[in-house]
Amino acid sequence: MRIRDILSGLKVKDIAGADQMHVVTVSSKTAIIDATRTLSEKKIGILIVCDDKGELLGVLSERDVVHAIATHGKEAVGMSVDGFMTRKVETCSLEDPPHRVLRRMSFGNFRHMPVMEGKVLMGVISSKDIIKYYVESGSPEQIAHVLKGFSWV
Repeated sequence: MRIRDILSGLKVKDIAGADQMHVVTVSSKTAIIDATRTLSEKKIGILIVCDDKGELLGVLSERDVVHAIATHGKEAVGMSVDGFMTRKVETCSLEDPPHRVLRRMSFGNFRHMPVMEGKVLMGVISSKDIIKYYVESGSPEQIAHVLKGFSWV
């Protein structure tokens, strides 16, 4: 089993019926207030920050927004994503085993990871996506294997 298997189940159909990646991206110039509106409207926890060519620059998470407000108060709403996004982003590939990606998320204390093939963004995987996949399709032995080594188990 690979990240590819989980990600393929997360694609949504566009109007023409073609598979589309469900990832919300913003520019680094986007105002924090606009980014928070997008997070709220889409009911998501992370935005992927890309440059004009679509290349990954960073991510803006709910935690990054909280940090912006805690640091700058109400002035943060007019500031741009660029000042608060996480620039050092861990990524995975379509061929990575899900249990290893889940462990990286757990030990790195984050819930979302961009899935890349070279410099191309293929999607975003969350710890919830991986856990749900194992619970719905995995055997008790697979689930035990995934959880082995976690400090909270």
